[in-house]
Order: sequence, then C-alpha cells, then structure tokens
Amino acid sequence: MIYLHEYPQVKKANLLLLSFFVSLVCASCTNKRHTYLPQAKPDTIIARSTNKDTTRYYIPECFLVDVQDFFEEREDTSVVMWAEHPVYGTDVQAVNVFVENPTHTSLTYGRDWYLYQWNGEKWIMPKIKGPDIAWQNDGFDNRRAPVRYCFRFPIGSYYHLSKGKYRIYKSFYAGRQEIALHAEFEIKSRYEHRENGWYRITDNSTNSIAPTPIVTVKELINLRVDTDFYGKSVLVGNMGKYKRKAWADATEQAIGKRIGFVFNDSVLTSPQVNARIESGSFQISTLQEYDMESLYHQLIQEKRDSLDALFRANDWEKDTLFLNSLKPKEQDSIINSLDYTEAAAIVQGFEEENLHK
Repeated sequence: MIYLHEYPQVKKANLLLLSFFVSLVCASCTNKRHTYLPQAKPDTIIARSTNKDTTRYYIPECFLVDVQDFFEEREDTSVVMWAEHPVYGTDVQAVNVFVENPTHTSLTYGRDWYLYQWNGEKWIMPKIKGPDIAWQNDGFDNRRAPVRYCFRFPIGSYYHLSKGKYRIYKSFYAGRQEIALHAEFEIKSRYEHRENGWYRITDNSTNSIAPTPIVTVKELINLRVDTDFYGKSVLVGNMGKYKRKAWADATEQAIGKRIGFVFNDSVLTSPQVNARIESGSFQISTLQEYDMESLYHQLIQEKRDSLDALFRANDWEKDTLFLNSLKPKEQDSIINSLDYTEAAAIVQGFEEENLHK
C-alpha cells in the first residue's frame, strides 16, 4: 500500500570424464537437500536500456520499479544508494538505481531526482533537453519499511549526455530527517567487459567492481535451481576445491562489505558479507522474478565451452566426442561436477606423465 502526503522539496581422457561421472552418480544417491543460510541481498537487471522503454513501474510518478522485503532481523546501519553498473555507454537511456534501507524506518521519497556531471572542478547539471525540470511537491512511502528499492531514472530523456563521471542525487526522509543520497557512475564510449563470476564491490556508494574476479563461472560446481525462505527461485552452488580457500579469504576480507555476481556485464546480486564462508557455498537471487532455469543452463553452457577449449587445446578431442555421445542430462551432470582448474591440472598431469615415458 502506498500513501501520498505533502513532501518538502529537495542503485584424456575418457577416464577423466568417466571417473567424474561415476563419482557423481554415487554422490547423487546419498545427497540430501541442504538448507542454505540466506546470504544475498540482491541487485538485478530490472530492464535493459533500449530506445523504447517498456518498463512496468511500481510507482510511475517517482520512477520506482520495485521494492523488496527480506528478513526481519536487520542491522541498523546507513542507508546507501548505488547504480546498477559502474560504467554505461553513451547511448544509455535509463539507469537503474538501488537504495538499501537496513533500518526499520520507512523512508519517504518524492518525484524529484537530479543528475550532475563532474567538470574537473565541481559537479554541474548537464544541459537539459527541453524546458526546465519541475517536480510536483508531493511524496510517497510504504507502510512497511522495505529493505531494497529500485528506481529507473530515464537520464537520456531529460539530459544531453557525453562521456564523463556522473552522479544521480535523490533525497529521502526518515521522519523529519533528510537523507541526501547519490549514486555515481561513468559514461564511456565502450563498456568495460568482465568475465562472468563473483567480484569484490570496492565502493558501496558507487558500486565499483574490482577489475579481477574472485572466482569465474568455469570454476563453480554443483549448480542447481532451488527455492529460498520465501519460496522464490534462486540458484545455488559451490566453489571448486581449488577456489574454496580463495572464496573463504575473499569473504573474510569483505565482511561488512558487498560482493557481486556479474553476468553479461550486469550485477545480478550483491550480498553483504557477514562472515567468512568456509564451505564454498553461494546463492544467487534477484529483486524481481528472474529466469533461474535459463541462467542455470547458460552457466552450464559456459562451463562446457571452457572445457571443450581446454580439451581441444591439448589434443583431447576424444573426450569432447565422448561427452557429446552421452544424453544431455548426463552431459550436464559431468560438466556441473567439473572444476576447470582441477580438470586442467589432471590434463597437465597426463601430459607430463606421457612426456616422461
């Protein structure tokens, strides 16, 4: 329920594959359903930027796309805002911005938002398309305080955009206290591509993503679609054994901060880390309904492509042929159990053994 009231003006070997297949079958006979602790406070692509924006808004007057409630137990820390991506192209039409409210106080927010560009000395407003922007003096809030809000601001419709550093400013109110937030991002001629996987979020306020991944998709194993505490589809999995320590160390270093899962250059989820994760487990969930089955199959295909490239590079085409001779589900099971780093180590071991014969 949304309430409206007056508001003050102001984001090789067949043996290798066969051994994995046999061990997988044995494991699946005794595998029990695990209960995963909730870790993710997710981000998501609400809608991709296109020339024609067909987004369905939750509250269109203030460009609110969605809100999300999570768990009742919250840490009362600062309210933060960030953009979905750290970098956009010059043809960007809209920017998804997320606001996280870890308090129990419902925030009041209005229609107003402002874009500023850094000119090397100070933040200035870009040239506006058309007449001056004027916002109606009213405001909105929710009876129950959501943890996550997602706004979609059509910056390309309101401003002339060029390459540079930008900030979106928006004010919120907790009672009579104003909370002025901003989300920072950059506009470049080209996107900065990142390999799919888990990354450190180096700056919570700007959603800056570390240049190198903690772990990539090809190093993940045991992927499957599950349901969370609320019955919503999520994707869960584990690190391969060669990356488990790196994952534990990275999560320990990120306690109180966020890490993000990047897929196709978008942050699908960015949970705040509360403890070192020794088990190597993870969960991917999103703010709105996301096709987790499709994501699962895309990740499996990415793992398959990396293994095919590994085998072919070492003249192990027979392994690829053997894999392709199996039924699709058997293929997926083998691929899902294979850690690329472990497979590469086994391939190297076979090659060194043959070299010394």
